[in-house]
Amino acid sequence: MRINAFTFADKETNWEIERISFKSLTLLVGASGVGKTRILKSLIGLKNIAKGRSQNGVSWAVDFSIGPDNYQWEGLFDYHERGFFSSIAEDEADETSATDKPVVLHEKITLGETVIAERKETQLTFQGVRSPVPIRAEQSMLALIPDESIKIIERSFRAIFYSDYTNSADGPRQMQLLDDKTFNKYKTIDAIRNSDEDLLTKLYWTYRKDKKTFNRIKNDFTAVFPQVENLKLEPLESLKETEAPFFLKAAPFIQFRELGNSNWIPVMGMSAGMYRTLIHIMELHLSAEGTVILIDEFENSLGVNCIDELTTEMKGAVGRIQFIITSHHPYIINSISTANWKIVTREGGRVRAQDAETFNIGRSKHEAFIQLLNLPAYTTGHV
Repeated sequence: MRINAFTFADKETNWEIERISFKSLTLLVGASGVGKTRILKSLIGLKNIAKGRSQNGVSWAVDFSIGPDNYQWEGLFDYHERGFFSSIAEDEADETSATDKPVVLHEKITLGETVIAERKETQLTFQGVRSPVPIRAEQSMLALIPDESIKIIERSFRAIFYSDYTNSADGPRQMQLLDDKTFNKYKTIDAIRNSDEDLLTKLYWTYRKDKKTFNRIKNDFTAVFPQVENLKLEPLESLKETEAPFFLKAAPFIQFRELGNSNWIPVMGMSAGMYRTLIHIMELHLSAEGTVILIDEFENSLGVNCIDELTTEMKGAVGRIQFIITSHHPYIINSISTANWKIVTREGGRVRAQDAETFNIGRSKHEAFIQLLNLPAYTTGHV
């Protein structure tokens, strides 16, 4: 999938994102607090809606492509007045267990000029035929209609991935044991890329069954960190003769070995920058074609050597994967064409993202970056 453009409004928080168009690589730049992260989180909101979650007071309209087909999906949830703590409790609750969730007032899916499905509350029309059975009012049609023409859309929105490993504690470092049934159901690297397995499970499958792809991941990692000689995913030797629980002793851990050192170091010994670099490399190699990766403050926890290499790797994956990223780092901003910039500003709760050419940003990289630094819309967040 490729997201071409979207609008999003949240009545509960009084945020509204004006229509933003995206390319295969889009860099969101702007002052802190203008809504760059809000844009990414709103895209994740679309994923949650597609999965069947109710979203209080939210309305949206998104244009997207799956292969050669162009779609539009729009909708509106009703609004429930809630206190701060009750809204947190509802957000954290299992979406299938709540009884008083906001309902979908209107929703429509269009392929080109043809309406595939449309609903008003519990009344649904699919492919021109009205359903005789009322549908669940609090869930999107994407989660309710089993037809493959809708499931392909639902799966595509599930492939939006929010990548945020801003410190060493973020993201799991221990992977679960794979039973034989799970491990053996994937026969090819494309099958594991297209699966719903988490990233660490994908890496372990690749380590066990596709050494060629794993070695590419390892080589990209050692290119950034030349002091690292090797990587493996195996149970920890240090736990074998201990009284640790079986699931811990048998679980595979990422381990690395440095030049001149015969000891394998478990993943817990990786710095934040090393771990985040490895995660991003894994994403590039193990994400399915059509994945949309959202990265907030790409430079967080990364050294200059990591930023350089990862930016190059990311740009090389553009086309197979769509990237929507935010950054304040000069190297990243300078290395991405101004044609891919979106300068984000905010007035109250209204967020706008405009092309660099709107502000007459120069074409040369040096000139463009200097102009950006001196642009009031960038420094203040207001037009």
